[in-house]
Amino acid sequence: MYTAKITAPYSEELFEALIPERNNKNDRCTLNIKKSGSKLLIELKSKDATALRAFLTGITRLLGIYEKIRSM
Repeated sequence: MYTAKITAPYSEELFEALIPERNNKNDRCTLNIKKSGSKLLIELKSKDATALRAFLTGITRLLGIYEKIRSM
């Protein structure tokens, strides 16, 4: 099992943006998100490194887009 953990500043908009990814049924990778104080904890678990890398790439792209929109 492979795991990646990301901590980001909490915002309701970011949390809402991640929900569709969490609900995406995938037998190779799972996503857990939760609020912890002022932080958003994102945990990815995967059966293989390739699936983890693909899912992590998608999540980091989403975080990058969120960051760009927020800075406008």
